[in-house]
Amino acid sequence: MSDRPVTICLALHNGGAHVAEQLDSIARQRGAGWRLIVGDDGSRDDGPAIVRAFAARFPPGQVTLLAGPERGAAQNFLHLLAAAAPDAPLAFCDQDDVWLPHRLATGLAGVAALGPGPAIHCASTMVCDASLQPLFPSPLPARPLGLRHALLQSGGPGNTMLLSPEAVRLLQRGQAAAIAAEVPAHDWWAYLLVSAAGGRMVRDPARVLLYRQHGRNLVGRNDTALGRARRARWLLDGTYGGWLDANLRALEGAAELLTAESLGLVQAMRAALGRGGPRAALGLARLGLYRQSRAGTALVLAAAALGKLKP
Repeated sequence: MSDRPVTICLALHNGGAHVAEQLDSIARQRGAGWRLIVGDDGSRDDGPAIVRAFAARFPPGQVTLLAGPERGAAQNFLHLLAAAAPDAPLAFCDQDDVWLPHRLATGLAGVAALGPGPAIHCASTMVCDASLQPLFPSPLPARPLGLRHALLQSGGPGNTMLLSPEAVRLLQRGQAAAIAAEVPAHDWWAYLLVSAAGGRMVRDPARVLLYRQHGRNLVGRNDTALGRARRARWLLDGTYGGWLDANLRALEGAAELLTAESLGLVQAMRAALGRGGPRAALGLARLGLYRQSRAGTALVLAAAALGKLKP
């Protein structure tokens, strides 16, 4: 593992209400050096000014504020990869969380334990209300992580991820393909590419941050009735199928980074989805693709049978 400071990539967009607390929690990290790169996606509030004031507390270059692409959070994070040090670990950072002091140190120990090669340590969070009052811990996966899972579902919260330098270099090499395909989520893409390249991601029950739940991110969860209903709608209106197609196009665009076995699985999934109808569902089932819950897997297969996943 590199002894270089961890590169922290923070995507900012109108985050002035809470970003100061997040920045202060970064400053309180113990057992790990860090360098912060912030991509501002056209904020119209005082978020960028708060970042500049924070930067003034540290040596030049430790905190950098860049202009984002203004094409959504996933594209913002993907563009930040170009500014990351290729020989240093990397952590993704949301604008309204609060990190616990061991967030980086836990991630560094986790990827070190995985040995050489592309690796991601993904920890857990304490879900809180808008005032940071604890509600419940984030759930852990019940089924194994790996490419057959990653092709259908993200593997964990990006705000807890820490990537090894090898994983950083891999994502930098795959950056152009991911941007061109407009992948739906940077953390899902990181898990997907690392898995497809023969690397590993692990989930750790250790809680490393306070996840602030509020109106703008509540619908992103899948453990609420609203979240489950929204996800069912996405399955049926073609949104989820569009995500799968974007991820496959990105993997196809980065084919030289994939293992032969992974590329074969990607091509087989593409062929199955192209058939549409019951044959698509049968093809996905035969490939052994799955989501974390059996009900979730069944819903995906049902959507495929109805032709909702066909590109």
